[in-house]
Amino acid sequence: MVFGTDLIDNIKALVPIVNHIEIVLFHTPAINNIPNAADMEQITELKHIHGLTFTVHLPAFLQIASTDKSIREESVYMACNICRRMAVCQPAYFILHIPYLEPTLVPEPGVYFKPGSAACGSLWIERALKGLSQIQTSLHGDTKLLVENINYSPELLMPFLEKENCQLCLDIGHLLLGQEDVAATMQQYYEKIHEIHLHGVQGYEEHLSLTVLPTERIHKWLDFLKQQAYTGILTLEVFSPEDLLQSMEVIRAAMSAN
Repeated sequence: MVFGTDLIDNIKALVPIVNHIEIVLFHTPAINNIPNAADMEQITELKHIHGLTFTVHLPAFLQIASTDKSIREESVYMACNICRRMAVCQPAYFILHIPYLEPTLVPEPGVYFKPGSAACGSLWIERALKGLSQIQTSLHGDTKLLVENINYSPELLMPFLEKENCQLCLDIGHLLLGQEDVAATMQQYYEKIHEIHLHGVQGYEEHLSLTVLPTERIHKWLDFLKQQAYTGILTLEVFSPEDLLQSMEVIRAAMSAN
């Protein structure tokens, strides 16, 4: 949601700027932009007219591995409904967070889990695997489900990447918040990565312009993708026109550098 809170207006404003759009869905008291049937008709029409591709980011509040059965069931039910409703626009991927704790829309300082954490247990994995399996039954055609690293290392997603038909959405900003080695992580999980989220991070503030990051680091990451002939999606996950345009200039400069 770069241009305001209206889903259709946002897509129309992005059409002249990008060729792929991540539809970020919210379901909060402040904003609920889950599209209805009329919205889907417009999204599908825009897709065909402008040759767009889409990724759908399922609402961050979903908790398919919650210890509360009712929350798990409600989360899976909503995810499945969204997947079925949005199948008409043939999104490339649906992206899902699988939180350990009650999710928030902003990172919590000091809350980042790495392998060996007590929070990562077999019951959490078991609950998540069941939910993933249910969601996958609602997917159509070639659309795939991606799981995203949030406030934990991508290694903790391996049980899902190995056992289920899902791949990785690597969020570089979240790696920076966890003080992870981005280059090493990209290399380690490259074969599983189908989409990358890139955004600036400053302290514990994320989704900023890439201009807040050292240029040489961005060049290093993109050089690796060029060397690997990466054909997946690169999403600039920022939420203002200024941050988007600035970040695109950073990307252009990095991609044109030798």
